Amino acid sequence: MTDTTLQPRGVFAPVTRSWLRISPSLVPLLAVLTALVITVPFMIFTGAEGDFGRGLNIAGTAYTALIEGSTGLTINDLASEDDFDQLLALAAAGDLSQGDLRVLARNADQVNALGAANVRRYEETLALFPEVSDEDLSAFADSVPDIRAIGAERLAALEPFVTALNELERDVVRDLAATYAALETITPEQRAELTALLPISEQIGDGDLLADMRLVDEYGIVRLTRLVERSALLTAAGATDDQLDDLVAMDAGQGGMSGARAAAGVIAQLDAAGILNPTALADQISVIREMYSAGLLTNSDVQAAIETEFDTALANNLVVRRPGNRIVIDRTAAPAGVIYNDSSTPDDTSDDVPSVVYVRLGGSALLFFPENLETMLVRAIPFVIAGLAVALGFKAGLFNIGAEGQLYAGAVLAVWVGFTPLLDGLPLALRLALLLAVGVIGGGLWGAIPGALKAFTGAHEVITTIMLNYVALRLVDWLIKSTA
Repeated sequence: MTDTTLQPRGVFAPVTRSWLRISPSLVPLLAVLTALVITVPFMIFTGAEGDFGRGLNIAGTAYTALIEGSTGLTINDLASEDDFDQLLALAAAGDLSQGDLRVLARNADQVNALGAANVRRYEETLALFPEVSDEDLSAFADSVPDIRAIGAERLAALEPFVTALNELERDVVRDLAATYAALETITPEQRAELTALLPISEQIGDGDLLADMRLVDEYGIVRLTRLVERSALLTAAGATDDQLDDLVAMDAGQGGMSGARAAAGVIAQLDAAGILNPTALADQISVIREMYSAGLLTNSDVQAAIETEFDTALANNLVVRRPGNRIVIDRTAAPAGVIYNDSSTPDDTSDDVPSVVYVRLGGSALLFFPENLETMLVRAIPFVIAGLAVALGFKAGLFNIGAEGQLYAGAVLAVWVGFTPLLDGLPLALRLALLLAVGVIGGGLWGAIPGALKAFTGAHEVITTIMLNYVALRLVDWLIKSTA
């Protein structure tokens, strides 16, 4: 009797039956598409910190990179003068030469790393110490936690006492601090002895004197002296608690105190030019520097180069802006073409290989990178072969977890066939066929080991195949590193 309870009925029955037939084969594709879609909200809430528009931009960039990496295809914008509005604004605000671009790019990157809002605060903090070196400011930053722990007012009150202690020998100060730091009270005899040695102690009460000695014992007279001096300088400069935090942040940030000072110097220049996007400025500088390096721009005045040479360079050349502030250049105005890689032997064109194939699409260009597709195929083929091997075992009711080891074993024999001088007399086609056959045989022989163990000893194939993966891996590692 046929079970008809799950049979589709009604007007959509033919469509439903068709879907039931084809849907199992679409499961892998649908799983991948589902994973790609579900990833977008995670990008919005993590990388974009809840900013929906920025999250979509991050997701688009990630998936574009995925497509480019797997197929070699991508679409990028052509460079235009409108892309350099931030740099033009900066150049218009003052003289900007080609030689200034390198330092400006580094400082703009520093602003981006520290954050423009933070750098503006750092600029105000640094203005409090116009004559203090970066090294001394770094020392101030190191002392901030200790100054806060002791208290600026107490350090100021300690100054006469510390000054008097510095007139004594270091070992005497150390012994005095160790002795009095361990006391709970001071006897009249101890007070008289200390007054004779350190007259200023007569002006200090017993409790304060013991507390001061404990500080000397804890920090040491040298370090405590520096804390007193630095606290006095910070107080005299009028540094607030927030500015002390800025000192610590600058010292701990990228580039340290000198990097923060460089960023503070350039942020004033950017603010004067009305530039609110240092990230875009850094990107634009990188592209312009590449155009100078390629000889598309020659005028050392950046503003003049962009205004007088840029349009001509774009009209006579293909200039495509790539992610990471890179550019693709072809010295032709053709609507399509091939760019060859001549980096190996620039003077010999016989070994040049296609680097980029492009087609202009209005303000963009469709690019194909053969190397990306080749890399994807080279990396994917071992996984495809291993997947087929595992699928075959599953069809037979066996759990073959040793595809990786079998792949290594087959590769070892295939490499030997490919490089051994014993077969140099064979025609290339025959040697390639033999190489493939030996690779298959090598993987099969390695897979036969767990098969034989299961047949004759009952050893479970999951355990033995997993263990043989590591044996094969270590064998290949030994063959690569061996010098014998």
